[in-house]
Amino acid sequence: PDRREKFIFKAAGLGRIDGRAAVMIDYRSVKPEEPKVEWKEECVSIDLPGRARGRIWADPETAEILRLDEGIIGLVDIAVPRKQQRMGASSYMTIERADSSIRYRRVPFTDPDETLLLPSSIETTTIVRNSGSPRVRISQTFGNYRRFVTGSRIVP
Repeated sequence: PDRREKFIFKAAGLGRIDGRAAVMIDYRSVKPEEPKVEWKEECVSIDLPGRARGRIWADPETAEILRLDEGIIGLVDIAVPRKQQRMGASSYMTIERADSSIRYRRVPFTDPDETLLLPSSIETTTIVRNSGSPRVRISQTFGNYRRFVTGSRIVP
């Protein structure tokens, strides 16, 4: 709720995900903010607040999120500090694409009985011009979830 005003939401119709009915909601950031860039030697971590657009698929009866797709709005240029520049390389890199898609599913547990909504797969695609890894696609699938329950006691 504390970040809701940073996004615009719009109904996008009805659809189906993995055989389940879904309500689709599109969203996008209201105002781009300055990128947050953190360098550690040759590695960089980049956060792009205010540059998101995406779609949410939700179960119309339970409001469970079934899928979440997100990407960035537009190209983003990032200055490369001299210390991180390679010989003859550009002094900036351009983030062309940073997309992710997360699918969720119900996972039942016992002792105690409980069903949780957990990721079943995550797909990410990143394209960064003038970088050491210009194109990266990662596909992850999750299964065989296990839960570990422990006990505790208060010692006076």
